[in-house]
Amino acid sequence: MKILQILYPGLGGTSTVAFSIVDSQKYTFYKKKINNFFIFHGVENLTKNNSEKCKKEKIKHFFIPKNNFIFDTFIIYKKIKLINPDIILTHSNSLFALLFYRFFFKKRINCIDHTPDFTRNITDWIKFFLFSFLSDRLIFVSEKSRESFVYNFLNFFKIKFNVILNSVDTDKFIRTKKILENQNILIGMAARFVDDKRQELLLNTLLKNKIFFINNKIKISFAGSGYNLTKNKNFVNKNHLKNMVDFNGNLSEKKLINWFNNIDIYFHLSNDETTSTSILQAMSMSLPIFASKVEGNKNLAKYISKKLINLVNNNEQEIIKKINFIVKNKKKIQKQSIIIRKIIIDKLSLVNFFKKYYDVIKD
Repeated sequence: MKILQILYPGLGGTSTVAFSIVDSQKYTFYKKKINNFFIFHGVENLTKNNSEKCKKEKIKHFFIPKNNFIFDTFIIYKKIKLINPDIILTHSNSLFALLFYRFFFKKRINCIDHTPDFTRNITDWIKFFLFSFLSDRLIFVSEKSRESFVYNFLNFFKIKFNVILNSVDTDKFIRTKKILENQNILIGMAARFVDDKRQELLLNTLLKNKIFFINNKIKISFAGSGYNLTKNKNFVNKNHLKNMVDFNGNLSEKKLINWFNNIDIYFHLSNDETTSTSILQAMSMSLPIFASKVEGNKNLAKYISKKLINLVNNNEQEIIKKINFIVKNKKKIQKQSIIIRKIIIDKLSLVNFFKKYYDVIKD
């Protein structure tokens, strides 16, 4: 059985989910019967991390830089034809090449939609409508509210869709150190530096409460890159915060696990989310979670436990209140960290992740 996934070449949610689908196959009896293929297509270069992981997992992969719409469509169509996959999963990518392939070879197209509704731009909405009408099935990575436009739109037009929450490899993301073991507190956030992510809220909170951070030996560490990274670095340099903030860039899986192991608290601030794989990874690493009070995080907290995901309004006043709570309740938070991992193993480990996808797309 050949499974093809078409995704973006940079680091982010699409590649994390794509690799999770492959990693989860080891828990099934299908493993030896599956050949995995990736087509990376986008404006970003193929990351070294993605390339190396494909080689490690024996995923045959192709990188097609975004160039010209007609030319790209033709090249991707030829690659799909060459692979001749039994199952196709596209991460909202390369629709027209897939349509040509489906027309000639009668294969189904399954689209995984990762984009939060609140932060979709015009291009995202156009893509969503096209994939809704032209693919055979939509798969969302977080729940949709029954009152939402998307939910009602899909039901009105009788469009097939399923929800499969993202999962995490709890066998890899294992903590070896206890949190809050010494007087220092290291707060971490792993996300791309883009407009939808709100790293600057943590930095502004630090700037406005610098003495509090210094007195309580609190520092901030970021993982990830993106077009806003330079702006955030300049902010740190301009305000003389360099000794209190680390920028670690894109990290390989091994280095990311090490980074998680060295932070004490995980913050994830954004304008909207689906099911954040960074939050799941942090939970697998027994880290207390403080996340923006947005739809995807509210749904995740409802599914996991409202007591274990602390929801935060996106303003500096509430963030500093949460950080002050951490300082005053270290023992309580340490006890919670043990429970967090047990729950994530029970509810969102990789064990049944591929099976969920296979059960949806096999018919």
